[in-house]
Amino acid sequence: MSTNLSTFLTKQQFKNRYGERTYTIANNLEKLYKKRTKLEQHIVFLQKCKQFNLIPDGLKLKNTTKLAKAQQILNNTSYKLRNNTLQQKKTIKTHTN
Repeated sequence: MSTNLSTFLTKQQFKNRYGERTYTIANNLEKLYKKRTKLEQHIVFLQKCKQFNLIPDGLKLKNTTKLAKAQQILNNTSYKLRNNTLQQKKTIKTHTN
């Protein structure tokens, strides 16, 4: 199925046809939609990490002491960071709907 790109208006054509105010509103809606989509993707990713008991690289804490007990504490903290981040993103999504 092919999309005919000529059916879409350019930004300038949209602005000329509907006015500056409508263009600004449409632009803001587009940004909000992209932001919400990105948030939803983050939530799905973190849920999968939790389901498979994984820690995303960005939430892994490094052990500089090389002690086993320290590594265990860092791993537990990383899991809690993942869970808190997931909960925070779910709360943000709830408040933005």
